Amino acid sequence: MRDSSTVRTGRLRVIAAMFAVALTTAGCASDGGEGGGTDYAGFIVIDSGGSQLCEALAESYPPQCGGVIVELADLRPDSVVALQSPDDPAIAASSWTDYVAGVTGDEADGVL
Repeated sequence: MRDSSTVRTGRLRVIAAMFAVALTTAGCASDGGEGGGTDYAGFIVIDSGGSQLCEALAESYPPQCGGVIVELADLRPDSVVALQSPDDPAIAASSWTDYVAGVTGDEADGVL
């Protein structure tokens, strides 16, 4: 059974992600400037399948992407602030942000 702080945290993650994606899809993504691309926001999940920007973060452990997912090409994990990883080495290698991260780039065919 989850305690109330875990439930609140999960709801805040989903609400924050939905807000960020809603702003982006409503045309509120900002232009990064001349040749700088467009700014996007979401959770970052990195696993053996690659890197993704996610609308929502699943409550599994380790977390998985949920909602709208955009592949992130050429993302360097060391460029992501406060990247989380499982403490248990028996769990599949993956990393994620537990906050909505900002990413700037040009999206084409679902890849940023």
